Amino acid sequence: MARNPPAMPTASGLNTKPATSNGTDPKKRLSNYALKGLWPEVVVLYKRYPELHDAQITRTQDTALHVAVSSGKEDVVRELVDIISMTGDVAKKNTLHVQNERGNTPLHLAAALGNVEMCRLIATEDAGLIGVRNKEKETPLFVAALNGKKDAFLCLHDLIIPGGDENEKTKKGYGYCRSRDGQTILHVAIEGEYFDLAYQIMYRYDHLRNSVNEQGYSPLHILAKNTSVFKSQMRLGWFQNIIYLCKSRSCLELYLYTYGHT
Repeated sequence: MARNPPAMPTASGLNTKPATSNGTDPKKRLSNYALKGLWPEVVVLYKRYPELHDAQITRTQDTALHVAVSSGKEDVVRELVDIISMTGDVAKKNTLHVQNERGNTPLHLAAALGNVEMCRLIATEDAGLIGVRNKEKETPLFVAALNGKKDAFLCLHDLIIPGGDENEKTKKGYGYCRSRDGQTILHVAIEGEYFDLAYQIMYRYDHLRNSVNEQGYSPLHILAKNTSVFKSQMRLGWFQNIIYLCKSRSCLELYLYTYGHT
């Protein structure tokens, strides 16, 4: 009597469906298609084999959804998330929470890219993903700030409690604002000179202005250390002064706001 082929291992360890009847390994096919950008074929396999949704198919332990996000394939991400969402709450959570070798979920990658639509598609399915930490202890909210992706940051902040009260979002969001070294989203936004984003952060997370990292530096210290932002205007004429101040408006407003509230 013929034996059943062995079970195919995946990220969750729960999948049992093996190779197809013709001997072709669906997981290998999925990896091949995703890495070659053959997305229609990936979608077909996702529909046919739900057990492949959480399969880690690259050397860096990415799923097909990770690869689609990294490739910036917004339409494909939408299709894959739609398929994943039909598998039930437990299976959906297992798939969307898969972390690659750096601990990044697909939402981390979408946040780093600053793709608002991909952030919205994924986080809408599970808002808890906004608080998942990678190996650097960074949440997707933090990653968006770290990379200066203001629109993605605001999208994720809004989805912390979808449709919820702004104060409640902020209260919960404070738990997502720090990384391993004590840096906050305000520290990294100022350090990266993303001043428009820093201004938005201060409006929503006002208490962070007095926070310190492991080195004892507050956001104001980080700002004050950045001498290139406040270069001397001693040798500039009045017209050049006006141009310089206009270009530096966000930074100066940020400095005055921070200093005025310490």
